[in-house]
Amino acid sequence: MDGQNIYDSIPKLPAPEELPLPEPQLSPRAAGRLRRAYTLWCAVTVSAALLTLGLLGAQGVAAMREGGDGYLRQLLFTRVLGVGEDSEDGSLIELMLGQVLFPRVTIDAAVSVQPAETEPLPSLPVETLPETEPQLPVVAEPEPLDVYAYDPSQVPEGELPILPLDLSLSEYGAAYISNETAYTPDLEALLAKEDILPAYSYTSAAIYPPGDPLVLILHTHGTEAYSPDGAVSYADDADYARSTDPSQNVVAVGERMAEVLRDNGIPTLHCVILHDKNAYRDAYVRAAETIAAYLAEYPTIQYILDVHRDALIRGDGELVRPVVALNGEAVAQVMILAGSDYKGAYFPGWENNLAFALQLREALNADHPRIARPVYLRGAAFNEHFGPLSLLLEIGASGNSIEEALRAGERVAQTLADMIRRK
Repeated sequence: MDGQNIYDSIPKLPAPEELPLPEPQLSPRAAGRLRRAYTLWCAVTVSAALLTLGLLGAQGVAAMREGGDGYLRQLLFTRVLGVGEDSEDGSLIELMLGQVLFPRVTIDAAVSVQPAETEPLPSLPVETLPETEPQLPVVAEPEPLDVYAYDPSQVPEGELPILPLDLSLSEYGAAYISNETAYTPDLEALLAKEDILPAYSYTSAAIYPPGDPLVLILHTHGTEAYSPDGAVSYADDADYARSTDPSQNVVAVGERMAEVLRDNGIPTLHCVILHDKNAYRDAYVRAAETIAAYLAEYPTIQYILDVHRDALIRGDGELVRPVVALNGEAVAQVMILAGSDYKGAYFPGWENNLAFALQLREALNADHPRIARPVYLRGAAFNEHFGPLSLLLEIGASGNSIEEALRAGERVAQTLADMIRRK
């Protein structure tokens, strides 16, 4: 057994704290002996081995080697403590000595443990699982709005169709224009031109009505109106898309734009005069008089917007509806008309005005892709020579609905407000 620990054969039992030990019931005699044994605790831990060797001599050592820990236990009980192994307090003394003499061993089989009484757990009902996993409801993704869908069979007999088309021509770039003049302005340079917008004072530009007016919106052709919502055709002999009702014609679009500008802190005036109500001819002359009166009364006006709606009819009578889908809504497309001095008007700043038109179109398409058609450079001034920056805006066409035009007007006004406030 050289090199082998004589205690290796002792079984490894659970630690005492893991077992519920019963409360010991001791007689007075046993309690006295335990007190004496505890008093000798420290002395036993140090001198147990020496004492044993002194009592037994060499014969005891040999017997301990042969008998193992059982013989040693009997020796300590009888000769050191003066009790027998079968005494009523023997098991408790053995537990105490075992923890002192055999620190790696805890509780011997001599200690009996009674299992704690427990009530059986109630039986729970077993749910029957479905044979297949439940199927979650399928949420169908909304189909993208197809504003260019057209079914000619829906056009009633005797009427002409309204064709939804994309007229943005965005693939030609921001510097592409429709040009009826012989001028060839450097469009790329105008797009990149800086400081074309008047300085904007944040201290004086409060929400309207306080603050000095900065923008004037008017309508040379205020009776211009739109088609009914959802219309796919129109009657050829009808006096279509004209109305003196300001809630149904282009005046409603101008009011919506003014509201958006004011909400953005841009003081805005909206003139609701129908300059074409009594006579379509000379409407621009009457509008020029109105502009001059406003500028005399409010010299702080820097932007003049003449809001119209376009009229696009193909050679075979089909009405065109320029439209784009934005965020699931049908929105009318917009065209910006820039005047010039090509036909003799006194308009020295027309190129600066054209730069403003190009940059507004570029910003509109950046904010709302394909909402803006190419800028239209005209030979006449169209009253744009009166103000520092003045544009004619075609918000939709007669083939659009008033709802589509209102959505377009909101977006134009918001983009313009962003441009102004960056100054």
